[in-house]
Amino acid sequence: MDPESGETRLGRFGWKAGKVSIKHQTVSALNTDMGVMTAILPDPDCGSAQADCGPSGAELDEEYVDLLVKYVALLGVPPQRDYDDPSVQNGAQLFKEAGCAGCHTPSHQTSEYHPFAELRDQTIHPYTDLLLHDMGPGLADNLGEGEASGSEWRTAPLWGLGLSACVTGGMTEAPQGQRGCIPEEGYLHDGRARTVEEAILWHGGEADDARAAYEGLSAQQQEDMLNFLYSL
Repeated sequence: MDPESGETRLGRFGWKAGKVSIKHQTVSALNTDMGVMTAILPDPDCGSAQADCGPSGAELDEEYVDLLVKYVALLGVPPQRDYDDPSVQNGAQLFKEAGCAGCHTPSHQTSEYHPFAELRDQTIHPYTDLLLHDMGPGLADNLGEGEASGSEWRTAPLWGLGLSACVTGGMTEAPQGQRGCIPEEGYLHDGRARTVEEAILWHGGEADDARAAYEGLSAQQQEDMLNFLYSL
């Protein structure tokens, strides 16, 4: 539900596509993750085990909310690496043939009417359809959101996937003052998958066929597909 209009709208953001806009995602994170109320979500998130957990009222002016939303909306996406590597190119083809691109849609075109001129009429490559899919009982939880069930998840974007170890593991100082990633990977909504391959093998439900197609590849073909995914 759109917290500004009260209307039920198709969501695009969050693990279960429960947020209708970047602004909705931002103010929800402020509220539930940091306990900062805004005019859009002025009540504290008490959870299910307590009541009267604090006073209501906006704690962050709308001006600053809008600036934060603008910053998030205009963050750059890292470019693909090693795109001319034969292994990566073969992996991209295998990714399509396995059916992975059916949900992890490679490309989209942005609207020519976007509020930010920088984002208008752009071809982007997020590798997601931004839709909910039933991923089966293996990935299900008991935390449905909106109209999404426990086993339904929004297709996770794959751009930046190969750099996510820098986020989950952090950075370390290297010789000559260089900084490098600590290779501690964690994927899926709860970080259970320690590698991209483990994340693939957790796919179920609507993704059963794609997972089975990956399992049916030769060792070299699997390596090529993983090289492609880590290049994103």
